[in-house]
Amino acid sequence: MLTPFRASRLYREASEAGRHDHYTVSLAYRQLAFLVTEQFRGLERMGMRFLRSDDPQPYHCHLDLAEDIKDGTMRVYAGCLNHPEFTDEENWMFRAVHDYFGHAMPGHPFDTFQGEVDAFRAHAATFPATIGARLALQAMAQEVVGQAGAFYMTGKYPVQHAGLFPLHEVL
Repeated sequence: MLTPFRASRLYREASEAGRHDHYTVSLAYRQLAFLVTEQFRGLERMGMRFLRSDDPQPYHCHLDLAEDIKDGTMRVYAGCLNHPEFTDEENWMFRAVHDYFGHAMPGHPFDTFQGEVDAFRAHAATFPATIGARLALQAMAQEVVGQAGAFYMTGKYPVQHAGLFPLHEVL
């Protein structure tokens, strides 16, 4: 079973390894950005409106988010977007589609490590079965599961580091 301690350690290891294999890490994040942008634009075409929020936690829980989605809107935190591989816009869109497909639709909570692991798995299931998507999932696991592990170990959000989280630990 993946624990916050193990996830935090894997996050640090993946971050360090990513410094040595920048090409593969960049490729993974470019693929993730492409897939996220496609999902985001698809939701917009369905009528979903995304609103930028200054509140780091614009929803008390995933149920509040689901209620807003029923009305066709979703608030997404627009601060602390600086990332070594994503543009600010890509990072913001990633937050939006992760919260939509990972938390709101399947009903996984925001406030537990296991809720983030389950949200990652739910969002991962929306990706196509391609080699590029598999690489993107390693980047997404770093962003969701690795960062959640670091947060639940320290009580603080970690500095964002790009890396390729080992999928066998989480899928």
